Amino acid sequence: MQTELESEVITSRQRLILLITTLAAALLGARSCFPLIAGRTPHSVKYDLDCIWLMTGIEPTRSFAGTLRWWTGAWCCDFVPYYRPATSLLFWVEYRLFGANGLQGFTLVHLLSHLVMATLCALFLAELVGWRRATLAMALWGLHLSRYLGLGDTSHTFPVWKDSCDIWCCICYILALWAFLRSLRTDNRRYLWASVFAFFVALTFKEMAYTLPLMLLPILWYEKRLRERYLSLAPFFCVALFALAYRFWALQGPGFRNGTNGAWRHRTIVDLCGPPGMYVVNGNSLPIAFVLLLTAIVLSRSRKRVALGLAVACAVVWGFASLQTGISMDDLLYRFLTPPMWIDTFYAGFFLLLVFQFLANRRREQWFGYAWVVVAHIPLMAMPVGEHGFYLVAIGWSLWLGEALWDAASVLQKRLHAGRARIV
Repeated sequence: MQTELESEVITSRQRLILLITTLAAALLGARSCFPLIAGRTPHSVKYDLDCIWLMTGIEPTRSFAGTLRWWTGAWCCDFVPYYRPATSLLFWVEYRLFGANGLQGFTLVHLLSHLVMATLCALFLAELVGWRRATLAMALWGLHLSRYLGLGDTSHTFPVWKDSCDIWCCICYILALWAFLRSLRTDNRRYLWASVFAFFVALTFKEMAYTLPLMLLPILWYEKRLRERYLSLAPFFCVALFALAYRFWALQGPGFRNGTNGAWRHRTIVDLCGPPGMYVVNGNSLPIAFVLLLTAIVLSRSRKRVALGLAVACAVVWGFASLQTGISMDDLLYRFLTPPMWIDTFYAGFFLLLVFQFLANRRREQWFGYAWVVVAHIPLMAMPVGEHGFYLVAIGWSLWLGEALWDAASVLQKRLHAGRARIV
């Protein structure tokens, strides 16, 4: 499998299909930007409260020399001390180009940055997992389909320009991963140092880039070169440690940190476990019990032992749901007659079906996608609210979901061929 992916050469036609699909999905997913770009009357760049805060440091800065303070101190929003000098500089350049009423220009740059990010990510994934899987994953990502399973709504990255820092950071992040992949497949050290440089630049945009050294571990594993090339991660960890030390000096401390008041535990379960985790955390485990019960009934003839195990698990979860809700197990049966419970059962059942398929097939692409989710999610543990933070995480979920759909389509195709063969 791995050698096939490495030897796969993408033709111009395949690359064109990949890019057209990716850009079409990205444009459709970011369509909330269109009204702001097409507006005939000028609008203030102070679109929301965050934009107003950012302008407190950008508006008073009259010259390029004034921007240099952002490299040795807090960014353009002084009372929320982050170290994001490159982000502040690009916001300042936009302000000088478009002015105080340049919301159209700010939004256009925001959209174009997203398209650049989508293009680079598509080409990177095509080289990593093949163009077909990359096309499917980028279509899912561009359309924000992961939000329907409660896995993060990345559509909130649009249309507000303040979230451009996520996109700019991800552009450098993907370039670093791509260059590192090239260094593995060509053994060219120039690609390795290019990856280190892209990582360094990403750190100047947003703190989530600190996860990149950990993200390189799944790539080494996927390429089956973890044991022989793990020392190539040393430059990345050295840069991360240096950047952390410099950031601490520049901000005269750790800087601003959002607290969650302990909610990060529940949020992590929800973000990493999908609808089943969400129902358990929200005190509504009953849909999971119904899914286990229905599955046990379906498998009762063909796989009796599995069905028996699922029935026992159903009883345990049912009892847990009774403890959560304070309703007797008998009375919980009536909840299954309500349409909301049908919807919850469908989402829980669909996701659990994908999980069972994932554990049964153990495809490397799907494991890599979930590893991406886990690593990219680390910064979100310190964020109380921030759907735009899933911009990078959703790529991993799109890989995971895309591989699941790809496998399901392959199984369906084989069964159709087998059915036709029997008829003949």
